[in-house]
Amino acid sequence: MSEIVKSVENTETIESQEIPESNENTQNVEMEIKKKVEFNEVVDEKIIEEVENKRELKKDLLLSLRKLIEVSVSRGVFKPIEIGNIGKAYNEMNEEITDNETSEVSIRNLNNIKILTELSISRGGFLPKELSEVGDLYNILTQILE
Repeated sequence: MSEIVKSVENTETIESQEIPESNENTQNVEMEIKKKVEFNEVVDEKIIEEVENKRELKKDLLLSLRKLIEVSVSRGVFKPIEIGNIGKAYNEMNEEITDNETSEVSIRNLNNIKILTELSISRGGFLPKELSEVGDLYNILTQILE
């Protein structure tokens, strides 16, 4: 029993000790922050390069992908703060769907649909009987993006 009291007392003395601030530690933190910023700039450049790519897809597939978003929104899957971005992604995709049998759609828009589909699935936006069709569409979308 006295061992427990001693270990508690030791813990209290360790917690109450002040740790001197070191200039070296501050420099390390600043260097880590700079490295992270530099890394993020490289990632942003990669994303900009990928935006230029387009894929030609059948109209039926595009309408099915659009329907995924419509169903998710109608079922209240997304948070109110997300609706603006979802509407933007929906409108951008909708603008690329033409009356022709096929349409060219940007990789960025397809990736947005993929992300929205993943969110909707994870938040329970689809009924169990719908999941096989949603999964098929998701798999097709994933193959297109590879």
